[in-house]
Amino acid sequence: MLLRFITKRFLFTTFLVYLSILATFFIYQTSSFFITYHMKSQKILFQTILNFLPIVLFYTATINVSISVFISSHYLKRIKMFLVPQSFGMPINYIFRPFIIVSLLISFGNLILNEFFIPNATKELKYIEHVYKKNQKYELGIARNLWIAKEKNNEKTLIGTSLATSNGLFYNIKIINVKNDKFNYIIKAKKAIVKNGYMDLEQGIEISFSPFKEIHFQTLRLKTEINPKDLNLWIKTPDEQSLTELVKTAIVMRKEGLNTFPYISTFIFKLEFSFLPFLMVCIASFYIAKSQNTIDWYKAFLWHASLFGIGIVIPYSLSSKININPMFFVVIYIFMSFYALKRVFDIQRANWF
Repeated sequence: MLLRFITKRFLFTTFLVYLSILATFFIYQTSSFFITYHMKSQKILFQTILNFLPIVLFYTATINVSISVFISSHYLKRIKMFLVPQSFGMPINYIFRPFIIVSLLISFGNLILNEFFIPNATKELKYIEHVYKKNQKYELGIARNLWIAKEKNNEKTLIGTSLATSNGLFYNIKIINVKNDKFNYIIKAKKAIVKNGYMDLEQGIEISFSPFKEIHFQTLRLKTEINPKDLNLWIKTPDEQSLTELVKTAIVMRKEGLNTFPYISTFIFKLEFSFLPFLMVCIASFYIAKSQNTIDWYKAFLWHASLFGIGIVIPYSLSSKININPMFFVVIYIFMSFYALKRVFDIQRANWF
């Protein structure tokens, strides 16, 4: 009965907090749209708000659920509900279960947002910003100045293109093949298409080095290991990829000998930030149980939120911009996670009731 009452109250409070945040975002985004956008229409405004929605839900989840915990705790303290468990011989951490369980569900919800909604929303928002806000051209599903490396035994192949599309089209393509540390051949073509394990090149030149000869061709077919599905991964930037795609891209990039750090660091950041609501509620619950003074609650929360935020954001920035292996920083998050979980088990002996 008690658990049901607290759960209903907390869910209602959480709903109101989320509603307030979304209402504030709607007002801000609408005002910003009519002030800064070059092209204005109800359809564009609707698309902008709809695509921003999952991103706002993700990045505000921690503060939303934390505010809900504090509001609910204030109410429970005022009606002396914290004293009820001990009157019935129940452990005091019983009263914090709804907070912890709901925050954990919200954290799993963040994972769902990052897997199915945020990647596409990010891509669409980039298009909207360039085309409708800045009045610039923006091409979806296209990568420029792309290089792909293939290596097998003593043979290396570099494939460069000025423009590649997600359906396997290459323009102004160059293929450099090196065998036993010596140039084997170089191919240049205006256009190529990859399909069914073959690359069909059009209007180009092939230069062989042993023996030296130069051949002009209209069409040329080469066997290739390039998969058009992999192209779609390379064309997307890390923030436009789902959690599953980030893992796939990192695996493919590693096989090709390319830099995987931006993809690994983005995956780790999204994973860590997704579970931040759960970790912060674990810590907040401990300090609510430890002290009667609500100021102490807020001080402890702000201190830990700052430390956890720095522990997540700084490693992500360093890995993405300075090219540091992001796996070095995973230890920090593991430590923070164990620290937060330990606070849950410390609630019983920390209570002031």
